[in-house]
Amino acid sequence: KTPVIKTEALHGKGLDELVEGINQHQDFLTVSGTREKKLKVFLENEIKDILVEKLTFQVEEVLASLKGQSILSRLIDKKLDPYSSANQVLELTQDKSR
Repeated sequence: KTPVIKTEALHGKGLDELVEGINQHQDFLTVSGTREKKLKVFLENEIKDILVEKLTFQVEEVLASLKGQSILSRLIDKKLDPYSSANQVLELTQDKSR
């Protein structure tokens, strides 16, 4: 159970206890492995966010190109389905990154 530590900012009461409680909690996070697990999840999400941003930029570039416009036209004309279109755009982003 998480302890409740009373403080009073105007008079500076309970600050030492609060700092001690924070330090104990940090120690608990380290010993229990929770800190490492949270860091791993945070870093995985950071990598995903970076990749989504980069891929979005690359997709926008491809869709603005002549090849991208051709894919969109064939999709509009129902000569391609959305999944095939997406695969073709993805292939073009991979070609650009090589």
